[in-house]
Amino acid sequence: MDIKMKLKHPLTLEQFVSRYAPKTENDVGSYADFLSDKLNLEKNHNIPYNDDTHMQLMDAVIRMEIGYGQNPYSDAEIKQAIEDAKTSSVTLPTSSDGGSSPDTKPTLLLP
Repeated sequence: MDIKMKLKHPLTLEQFVSRYAPKTENDVGSYADFLSDKLNLEKNHNIPYNDDTHMQLMDAVIRMEIGYGQNPYSDAEIKQAIEDAKTSSVTLPTSSDGGSSPDTKPTLLLP
């Protein structure tokens, strides 16, 4: 997820959801409400550009996308993804099964 890149220019939660979770695939209002609740931020306020907010936003988006409020990634994994994004030299891992094994999680990536 490239949250840091998406937030380089100030966006409200509503704008973020409308742009990156479009209504053709999502209930934008419910998605924005979910993120607003998880970040304790009004939907019409700009998303702060800092690591703590990015970590909360990544966690909330993962929970929304996976469903049932679940997140298989630890805080340490999310924090590492944010740190990796700062160095910007991230390569995609490869596996013999293409990452399709049910026991594997996709790698969190930020540009």
